[in-house]
Amino acid sequence: MTHKFDPQAEQNTTPSFSALDGIVLEPTGSGPLNGKSIVIDPGHGGHDSGAQHDGDMEKTITLAVSLALSDILRARGMKVVMTRADDTFIELQDRAGMSNKYKPDVFLSVHVNDAENASAKGLETFYYADRSIPFATALLDALVDGLGDVRRDVKHGNLAVLRTNTRICSLSEMGFLSNPESHKKLITPEYQQHVAESLAAGIESYLRSGAVKGNASTETGGFVAWIKAVFCRLFGLGC
Repeated sequence: MTHKFDPQAEQNTTPSFSALDGIVLEPTGSGPLNGKSIVIDPGHGGHDSGAQHDGDMEKTITLAVSLALSDILRARGMKVVMTRADDTFIELQDRAGMSNKYKPDVFLSVHVNDAENASAKGLETFYYADRSIPFATALLDALVDGLGDVRRDVKHGNLAVLRTNTRICSLSEMGFLSNPESHKKLITPEYQQHVAESLAAGIESYLRSGAVKGNASTETGGFVAWIKAVFCRLFGLGC
C-alpha cells in the first residue's frame, strides 16, 4: 500500500548531524534547468560494494554514472548536491537526511540491479510516496527510450532512502549486473555516459512538464520521519 501525503507547509525534518553535509556543486552553465536543484545519491560505497560480478562492483558503476549525470545537469544550469563523490560509505538514513536538509526539487538514488537468475534484465524505477510517481515514470520513460532495454515497471518500494525523504524522490535501476549481456555494457564508460544522458533527459522532462508537486510532508509525517532517522542512527540500524 502506498503512502499518501496531504501537502502542507514544508518543514525541515532533518536532525542536525554533520554527516548530512553533502557535496554542493554549483551550475557550470546556463540552460533549461536554471534555478533547479537535485541531490544525486550514488548507491553503495566504501565497504558496501553492492552487487558484484567478476570483480566489477555496483558502487563503482553508480559513482561513474552519477558524476557524469552531475556534469550534464550543471551544464544545463542545475545546482547539484552529491551524497558522495568518491568511494565513501554513507548511512542510508543520512542519504535521505541530506535530501531533507538541502530541499532539492528532486532526489535521485542511482543503482544497478542484481538477480539470482542470470537471464533477468531490464530497467525499473522506484517511488515511496504517490506524489513521486510522475518523477519515477519520467525517469523510466527516458531510460527505456535512451537505452533501448526492457521496460520492467515503476514500482512502489519501501526503501530507506525514499521512505523518510520529504522531497520528490526516486531510485533508478539501470540494468542487471548479473546478466552477462548487461554486465558487459554497464562497465564501459561509453554506456555509463549514455545512462547519465538518459537520466538527465528524464529529470529535465519532469521538471519542465509542469507536473512538479509541492515538496512537502504533513506535520505528523515529518515528525515521524525525524524520529525514525534518529532511532536508526542511534542504534546503528540500516533502515
